[in-house]
Amino acid sequence: MNPILTEIKKAADGLLFISESDHPLEVISFNKPAGSVADYLKTLTALNNNSPAETQTLEYFFRNMTRVNESDDNATAERFKKLQTLLNLKLKNIKVYRIGTIQVSSFIIGELPDGSYGGLRTLLIET
Repeated sequence: MNPILTEIKKAADGLLFISESDHPLEVISFNKPAGSVADYLKTLTALNNNSPAETQTLEYFFRNMTRVNESDDNATAERFKKLQTLLNLKLKNIKVYRIGTIQVSSFIIGELPDGSYGGLRTLLIET
């Protein structure tokens, strides 16, 4: 595994992305696709190519995970902040791709120095 992805995996280990269901963040990597990254990511889901895909910034995607308040687990928020910083430092042109509705496959993808792509994936439940 690429050393950068190993570092990202270690930083994400044990973190759960909280939506209506909690899911882990898993490392993903792939070579530059022939078509668009969004079209390639659709092939990794159980969805058809007509499923909606949207992009957003990493900061927006992590907004609820990095928020610190009195009733939340601040240690987890701090880990998400560190993960966000690491992703921004190690990956170029990061985008979050959200594919589907209700069960949303979400991918945090950026370019690695060798020209391949990598990042994290998770599943969100939004009803």
